[in-house]
Amino acid sequence: HDNTNWTVINRVFTNANVAPGQQHTYTYNVTAPATPGTTAFQWRMVHEGVMWFGDFTPNIDVTVNALPASLKALWRFEEASGTIANDTAPGTAQNASLLNAPTRIVGRSGNALQFNGTNQYLQVASAVDINPTAAITLAVWAKSDPTRTVWNTSQTFLSKRNAYILGPVNSTTKSVQFQLYIAGAWKTLSFTPTIDITQWHHYAATYDGANMKLFIDGAQVGANKAQTGAINADTGVLTLGRDDGQARYLKGMLDEARI
Repeated sequence: HDNTNWTVINRVFTNANVAPGQQHTYTYNVTAPATPGTTAFQWRMVHEGVMWFGDFTPNIDVTVNALPASLKALWRFEEASGTIANDTAPGTAQNASLLNAPTRIVGRSGNALQFNGTNQYLQVASAVDINPTAAITLAVWAKSDPTRTVWNTSQTFLSKRNAYILGPVNSTTKSVQFQLYIAGAWKTLSFTPTIDITQWHHYAATYDGANMKLFIDGAQVGANKAQTGAINADTGVLTLGRDDGQARYLKGMLDEARI
């Protein structure tokens, strides 16, 4: 109803005819406004060009919170074209370059990027904001190419050598791992889920200076890995869809990556 803020403008057309006296359930996805604040949401039926009918739905206030200052990078991949994925987090933008033309597709939310497993990836220049040393959270929506029920290679969601890595373990399993480079060595936490990786799932990893943790779809998986020490302050690039500096490329899709 508040069409000046919502991304659906004026009308959402029905996908079925309903005769008088019949009932039908319609399901639609609506994207909340990008601007922080509270926006009204309600709807009503209309016979286009004839009349409005039925009651308005109850008015629902939807609140969009501002992004936290602790968010150092957020790549939504919403661009329709071009060779840049904009960083929409607060602070200094850490924009990513699209190398060898990853394909823009419909994603988990809005648009996403699809990688061919051969040479396509994203690269972000080194910056202090994307290489915290005391604590870190990495998160991304990902799914494998439909032709592969196990990952095609390893360490290809977010990779910054030598600082941190989140991605698959190898080309024979559904396993994922979180790695940190601390005191001159890689510290690794892995987990093998039973999910269908050809569907979208949310993968996240955290380190708070005491424990490493892995999450899938918002739930912690596996046990904590006790770990202390500072993450190495690497000065190299960050790559998405490729293991940094290695000939390993993701055959799959990524959406909404963040640090």
